[in-house]
Amino acid sequence: MTQCDLNGRVKTSVETRSQGTIDAQISPNNQFMAIGSEDGKLRLYDLQGNLLREFQAHSGGIYAIAISPDGQQLATIGSDTVTQNRDDRMRVWNLAGQQLTESRFRGYSIS
Repeated sequence: MTQCDLNGRVKTSVETRSQGTIDAQISPNNQFMAIGSEDGKLRLYDLQGNLLREFQAHSGGIYAIAISPDGQQLATIGSDTVTQNRDDRMRVWNLAGQQLTESRFRGYSIS
């Protein structure tokens, strides 16, 4: 994963083992990168590319990730493996991978 500034200069480049990446976000404090994949796993890496944590966030792909301003919570939107459709669920997690809440929503924007 590579993060560039608006002039196209590379700010951060991280080699990850995530395959089928759908969404990636860097925390507001630049401490970690959250990567959501087709396999429903949410992976957290430091900006040197070291895997910090990995957990199953959804049974299907993760389509969107948002990180709280303090970097302590993450929100994900994903799909389920039965219908292969977005499942209208937003899940909020702490950094240990513990699900804090789940809610149904309408629409696809969580930012």
